[in-house]
Order: sequence, then structure tokens, then C-alpha cells
Amino acid sequence: MRKLTGWMVVAIVAVVAVSFGMVHVVDVAWAQSQTTTDATKEEKKAEIEKKKAEKKAAIEEKKAAKKADLEKKKAAIAEKKAAKKAEIEQKKAAKKTEMEQKQAEAKKTAEEKK
Repeated sequence: MRKLTGWMVVAIVAVVAVSFGMVHVVDVAWAQSQTTTDATKEEKKAEIEKKKAEKKAAIEEKKAAKKADLEKKKAAIAEKKAAKKAEIEQKKAAKKTEMEQKQAEAKKTAEEKK
């Protein structure tokens, strides 16, 4: 029984030593992975920020393009309105001169009848 107890103590000490060794190895490996993970996290954060900035720039470019298109459309509409207004003014002037001519002719015919 004493030999068995001695071997059990040796086995228990060996198991405890192996456990401590494994904990140390795992801890070192975990610490190393954390440092690389932290660096990787920082790189990923930087990439995410870069992508966000690129997306914002693309959105701003699209907004600027839309704004420019809108300005072009507004200018074209204003130009059409101005052309239409000028055409209406010409028609009014033509009608006015036509009316004046008719009135002048009516005066002449009225004077001739007298």
C-alpha cells in the first residue's frame, strides 16, 4: 500500500506539473494571439474607416453630379421660359401693329367716305 501511495503522489505531482505547464503554454500563446489580434483589429478599423470615407466621397460626388444636372435642367427651363416669353411679346407686338394698321385703314376709309 505504501508503494501505491508513493506512486500516486508522484502521479499527482506530475499531473499538477503538466497542468501548470499547459496553462503557461496556453497563456503565452493567447497573449501572442492577442497582440496580433490587437494589431489586426487596428488594421481592420483603419480599413473600415477608409471604406467609410470612400463611401462618403462617392455619395458626395453623386450629390454634386445630381446638383449639377438639376442646375442644368433649371437653366434649360429658364431658357425655354424666356424664349416663350419673348415669342409671346413678339406676337403681342405683331397684333398691336396689326390693330394699329386696321385702325389707320378704318380712319382712312371713314375720311374717304366724308
